[in-house]
Amino acid sequence: MFGLRLLGLLIGLGVCTQVQAEACAVYSAKAEEPLIRCQQNRSIPPHLFRSGFCVAQPEGHHVNSKLMAQCPLGFQAACRNAQVGNTTYRQDVFYYANQIPAHVQQDCKRRRGVWMR
Repeated sequence: MFGLRLLGLLIGLGVCTQVQAEACAVYSAKAEEPLIRCQQNRSIPPHLFRSGFCVAQPEGHHVNSKLMAQCPLGFQAACRNAQVGNTTYRQDVFYYANQIPAHVQQDCKRRRGVWMR
């Protein structure tokens, strides 16, 4: 009986880690800057994350987005545990460009995130 409970707990933990491993990569339409940023879900309900949290269109840029299990390595900076808008939801945002504008770091602080370079 204990073995079945342990198995059920492990399966349940696997489901939780899958929810937290959701990510959305935002790609530039320009070939020289393919991956702009990646948003990794921390606490956004999965259906909301998949349906509306990865649709930001940077002003003056055409982008494509793609859902994936987790953000790829190779980022240049990150905003960890950032608050999403006026909600209690949190996400990590990874930036891949070599030149990251200063306002991105200030935006991270405004969103109560931890800036990492």
